[in-house]
Amino acid sequence: MLRESSEVQGRSATPRPDAGIDRLQAQGCPQTPPTSTLDATGHESPQMMVEDAVCQDDPLKAVSSLHRLAIDITTESLRRAIEDTLDFLLRETGAEAGEVLLAEPEFRELVLTFHLGEAQDAFAQIIRFRPGQGVPGTVWVRRSSLCSAPLPDDTRFLRTAVKEAGFQCYYGVPIPGSSGPMGVLGLAFRTIPDPSQFSSLVSTAATLLGLRISSTFTAWRENGLESAITTILGSRQRKVDPFTTFLRETRQQLGARQVELYFAPQLSLPRFTSLPHRSIPGCSTVGRADFGRCPACTQRRSVMLLGNSSEYPAPCRTAATGTGYWCCVPILIGSQAIGVLRCAQTPEHQAFPLESVALAELAGSALAEALALFVARGSYSESETLVPSTTSSVEAPSITIRCFGSFELTIDGKVIDPTAVPRRRVLQLLKILAIHHDRFVPRDMLIEWLWPEDACASRTTQFYVLVHELRRLLDPAENARRSRTIVRDGERYQLVLHPYVWLDLAEFEKALERGKRAEVAGDLIAAADAYARAVELYRGDLLEEEPYAEWCWSARERLREGCIAALRRLATFWGQDGRWDASIAVLRRALELDRLREEVHRELMYALWAAGRRAEAVRQYAECARLLREHLNVEPTLETQQLLEAIRRSPSPS
Repeated sequence: MLRESSEVQGRSATPRPDAGIDRLQAQGCPQTPPTSTLDATGHESPQMMVEDAVCQDDPLKAVSSLHRLAIDITTESLRRAIEDTLDFLLRETGAEAGEVLLAEPEFRELVLTFHLGEAQDAFAQIIRFRPGQGVPGTVWVRRSSLCSAPLPDDTRFLRTAVKEAGFQCYYGVPIPGSSGPMGVLGLAFRTIPDPSQFSSLVSTAATLLGLRISSTFTAWRENGLESAITTILGSRQRKVDPFTTFLRETRQQLGARQVELYFAPQLSLPRFTSLPHRSIPGCSTVGRADFGRCPACTQRRSVMLLGNSSEYPAPCRTAATGTGYWCCVPILIGSQAIGVLRCAQTPEHQAFPLESVALAELAGSALAEALALFVARGSYSESETLVPSTTSSVEAPSITIRCFGSFELTIDGKVIDPTAVPRRRVLQLLKILAIHHDRFVPRDMLIEWLWPEDACASRTTQFYVLVHELRRLLDPAENARRSRTIVRDGERYQLVLHPYVWLDLAEFEKALERGKRAEVAGDLIAAADAYARAVELYRGDLLEEEPYAEWCWSARERLREGCIAALRRLATFWGQDGRWDASIAVLRRALELDRLREEVHRELMYALWAAGRRAEAVRQYAECARLLREHLNVEPTLETQQLLEAIRRSPSPS
């Protein structure tokens, strides 16, 4: 919601009792030493970037003010909570403008969502920031506060219209989330303040706002799924069109002026439904059933059409958005896009659209889960199946298997508790077959891996029991001998990845392969997208709960190498594009996977140097040398030492 600060109504200064807020009194202020950085010339510039300033706020005053804010934002709508947080910070810090940028689902980009105060149009000059792009993107990837001043001299602050509007300082803090920053809160000043006077106040307000946003998005997700299932299953029983009903509810929830739903042609579902009703599809690409060219389907992520049509993805450039914008959300079952939900908004309703984008994505996700459940319950007859006709009419559960990090098995949306599976080796057998999903595995080899200390012939009967129980777990509606998920060829077994079976290892390998093919074809944008998808899937090393299992050692090393390679390629792409902060972020993650990889240390040193952070580059060399001495008893190579000397001689690469 956009509103000038003069339009915001004041709130009562009378605090209301809330025992939960008393915890703030015990938090205190983070005592972080002030950090100076190198400017573009390589010289120390304490004004240029001041990060994580020392907190010198009055704790009692901060607690009193935050007490009122916390009560307000927990009892109001999300939009009003964000407005109130920005209004509070503008008054407390003296800033003339404030903004909130939230991360897209799957943390792909930051989108400017709310603005309060002066120069609204200037801040809207750029509404999307990639990781490491501009000051907001830098705050996001570095997960720390950052003060940029004076703005006219800071090339990292990309919105020139804000500089031209007379702003001199921008202070940004990350908005914490459960799995990393969910966004950035920014304040802009026409003078250069001392950030240490308000740093802890702003950070705590951002933390409170993060808790409010997280709880709201969780409620949307849960309520959206329940609504979609109720709508589709209930409407079917009442003999009414479930998809028109779903669109009606979605349109009302989003406040959209137009909603459209498209399904792939191989499905026995309505190809096109819209509200208000229109006979001609609004999207010519999916309207012609050309789902292979739809960016939302091929990238498996939402696409927002806003602003200059020349900047749209190529297949979308003929789409007319009028005076508003379109958000296109893929309907995914597993990794397969079976349809697209399109929602149109007008600028009068909301100029910065992420809240509606988030709602649209939650609606699309809920619809997909409801459809998967609909199939599993057999609610469609054989002639109305949601999947191609080659699929059996027997109920097929939706199975998700995650092996990166800790093992996780989900069937029909329910996470399987390992302790609820009677035999521990049932899931161990599934893990082994998942790692070798692309081939049949001999029975004797499986027995040796399952009973490494006693793989005698007497284990064969026990092995068959494990296979039987695993089939019953994955294919409860099938006769165990006719399982479609665990198949047998003589005395060999394989996990078959049907369309309803999603395995993160397989998706990771496909993404790496897509990236390599795109590089060979010269399509570096597609390559970067594919590598980013692979990195996103890599939640941690393979099966971290099986550190000593011989059957996963080689696969663990191979997959870790694949992730490191993808991270290094992303660092190269972003470095070539001048996005050095993003390059630095992925190189740091590569070192988290293998801190003794000297070539990655060297690449990180260069990226820091190119980003104007020469002092950090020198410190990175020292860290590299320490690790090599302690763990390998060697010194850095001549190539690394020569890079260090070059960094010391020159403020930036030539």
